[in-house]
Formats: sequence, structure tokens, C-alpha cells
Amino acid sequence: MDEAQRLCDRLAVAAGGRVIAHGTPAHLVNTYGGGTRLRFDIPISARPLDLMRVPGVLAVTTHDGQMEIHGTGAFLIGVGHALHECGLYDVELTIEQPGLEEAYMNLVGDATKEDP
Repeated sequence: MDEAQRLCDRLAVAAGGRVIAHGTPAHLVNTYGGGTRLRFDIPISARPLDLMRVPGVLAVTTHDGQMEIHGTGAFLIGVGHALHECGLYDVELTIEQPGLEEAYMNLVGDATKEDP
């Protein structure tokens, strides 16, 4: 999938004998990849963060002192601004972006769920 993402101008994804999606690799990843994930440790002294109000944020979860934010579009800019506003300047962020493999698995998984 990495080669296809780097080398192909356009792709088609087929499942069950039919084309279920087509477009540029970037289009397929943006549309079907599932969004970007951002993780960081929450300092004990941090004020509560209401990141669901940030445009593009789809979900926010906290577990064992770590926050994970799932979003699309330019949500990273808004989250960065919110962290800055709360005084969290030195938070180490981990960003995971989907690739063509995730988009393919989401597409094929959805296609096989529709067909019994």
C-alpha cells in the first residue's frame, strides 16, 4: 500500500466484484482513512480541557493520565491553540495520521458488512 500511495495518481478499490471507491490516494485517505489521532500526557496541574468544542474534533478520551483526540481537517491548529490558552506549552504531542492501508481496510470492512 505504501508504494501505491507514493506512485499512483489514481486508485480504485474493489470488493465483492464492484468498485466501491476511487480517486487520488490523498482523497481516499482523507475520505476513508478515519481521521488523525493526537496523544499527549496530561500534566497533573492542568486545568480541565474542553476540546470537543474545537472544530474538527470527533472524540476525546482520557485514560491513565493520557488524552487522545481524534479529528479531521485542521483540528490540530485548534487543539494547539486550546493547549496554549490553558498554559500547556511544553506538552509532547504524538500525531498518528492514517494511510492508504487504513482507508482500504475501512472500505473493505464496510463493504463486507453490507454483503451477507
